[in-house]
Amino acid sequence: AVKVDNLLMIVEPGTVLRLERGCVAHVTVGRASVLLQMEEEVRQSLDADLACFGEKNDIRTEINVVDGWPQFSVVLRGVPEQVSESLEELGQLFGHYDMPFSVKQRPGSAGACGGRAPEADGEAGGGEADQEPERIEVEGMEVTSMERRERRRPKVDRYGRTS
Repeated sequence: AVKVDNLLMIVEPGTVLRLERGCVAHVTVGRASVLLQMEEEVRQSLDADLACFGEKNDIRTEINVVDGWPQFSVVLRGVPEQVSESLEELGQLFGHYDMPFSVKQRPGSAGACGGRAPEADGEAGGGEADQEPERIEVEGMEVTSMERRERRRPKVDRYGRTS
């Protein structure tokens, strides 16, 4: 198995990782060294702006700096629609602090906390089957991101024999 830590050391700013069916968005912002070397006044202003941003969009925001990782990110938590709508504005907010980025979302990436994606509700035309899998090349190795597949389990009788 390939560990993500070994695969992607640097992620492009604006890359969004959606978790918990779209209720959480992990957005890569920029280099951690820039954030850690900010003057105290500027950092307090950034924290205050993020708090206001969260209140305005009715989401929770948190700066995520991992020890030893060269980049930092912002974690947004809330209702999937509100999280999705606030992503572009987040890039503009960091633009005021000389860290602008634009959010890169895959089509259909906004899920629902209730369980089904918008495609399952018939809101979007086409469906997941029509989309081509995303291909990423990292240091000469090509990785394909595909939808999760359910594996068939062999039928087993009460004695543990497969049929």
